[in-house]
Amino acid sequence: MCYFIVVGIPKKASKGWDNTLPSNATMWPSHYQSLINAFPEFTLFNVGVGGCSCDFYRQDDNIDEAALERKYKKMGWSTNKVRRAILDKMQNRQEHGIDRAIRDWVASIADRDGNALVMVHWDSDELPELSSRYEIATSQLRMDSDSVPIDKLTIISGAANPTIRTSSSS
Repeated sequence: MCYFIVVGIPKKASKGWDNTLPSNATMWPSHYQSLINAFPEFTLFNVGVGGCSCDFYRQDDNIDEAALERKYKKMGWSTNKVRRAILDKMQNRQEHGIDRAIRDWVASIADRDGNALVMVHWDSDELPELSSRYEIATSQLRMDSDSVPIDKLTIISGAANPTIRTSSSS
């Protein structure tokens, strides 16, 4: 089981956006038919390495301080050593959500071409119902690593910000 980051680029996008993809990333056409049908004005890609996006998405690694304290005390550590170990773990935890380089890449496309779409999905099965959508500005995408919730279509509004209509819209 893997994470997949689906990115939608406006079909009218400026040329060269694919040349700015972070060097360690690859992209391939998305197979999520419900998204393709709902957003025909976008070209949809999966972004990742080796056939999935796990290298570019991390779940929140919440640290249970009480559990760590119990564990370290069982190991016979002093109170000061336990505090230092927990503090070190808190300071060194990795950012969760979509990788900064991917967020910056998508935001730059949205700023230049009006909008982009992003969705993070677990596994390669068909997406859940696309009943809810979430819209954020490129500045929020750049600043907030978990600004794109799992299985929720996120519309990234850029500088030009044209209206996005789905094929089911009138």
